[in-house]
Amino acid sequence: MGRKAGERAYTIVRAEDGCDVAPHCLECPLAECKYVDPYYYNLQFHTASQMRKERILAASQAGIPLAEIAEREGVHLRTIFRLRKTWEGCNKP
Repeated sequence: MGRKAGERAYTIVRAEDGCDVAPHCLECPLAECKYVDPYYYNLQFHTASQMRKERILAASQAGIPLAEIAEREGVHLRTIFRLRKTWEGCNKP
């Protein structure tokens, strides 16, 4: 039995289950549960990801050693190289 067009799917979540955001629902930093409003969660995730990319590029341009940036941001060194290559490709005349 499927949903009708426009119907929203609801998932029952128990407070002790948690998810990838927090170990328990009562400790979750999100204003809305990711299961109740997946759009809100995705927006928050993509915004945080974009901010991290901007921090990495700014630190790289400031001359901070790449290994230090990788450790501080919790990413692999290869991720920084990919971001820099993408950024340089977008800013060529």
